[in-house]
Amino acid sequence: GLPSSVLVTVVAVENLPKTDMLGKCDPYVKCRLDGTTRQTRVQQKTLDCEFNEDFLFEWAGRQELTIEIWDQDKLKNDELIGTASLNIESALPGGELVVEVHDSKKKAIVGKNKKRTVVKVMIQAAPPSMSVEGIDEGGGG
Repeated sequence: GLPSSVLVTVVAVENLPKTDMLGKCDPYVKCRLDGTTRQTRVQQKTLDCEFNEDFLFEWAGRQELTIEIWDQDKLKNDELIGTASLNIESALPGGELVVEVHDSKKKAIVGKNKKRTVVKVMIQAAPPSMSVEGIDEGGGG
């Protein structure tokens, strides 16, 4: 059967487009699944960065995971760089996936070196010892 909760690991984002005058970006990643949103920390002034952050989601099967790459902007609203989506069932069981990031018109985003912007993620069935309630306490670094 399918797991009732899944562990989503946001591994890295690569080839981000330059979003400001200095040619850098302050990226973070939001994962949305079935009405729940989780967010990574912000990485400063980079176009390639590793996050290696785990997020636990309850999962009722068949939902699509939406991954949004955002650029933090302290002066105005944060800017959505692009979105990737994954079918969780096909992404199980684990293994690192490289997913292209697209803009609102469904076009691939091209970042530095004319390479496509990608997000690397891993999705696996959460072990029974992990509960959605238990993960928020004492997470720390």
